[in-house]
Amino acid sequence: DVETVDDETVSEIALDLARRQTVHIGWSVAQVRRRHPSIETIVVAGLGAFLAARVARTEDTIPPPDFEISS
Repeated sequence: DVETVDDETVSEIALDLARRQTVHIGWSVAQVRRRHPSIETIVVAGLGAFLAARVARTEDTIPPPDFEISS
């Protein structure tokens, strides 16, 4: 609600969500890399493509292929 939340708070929430989504995408990429180590290309599309592109450009957001992901 724009009457109860100021612009700074909205920006903080948006940045936090983007960071969390980037981590989630990174973990997903790690799962694919672990299952299919020969894949070297990431294709991004859709509304969240900018987040996936950020993950693809920033290797340190992607856990290594042997990283264990618990469910």
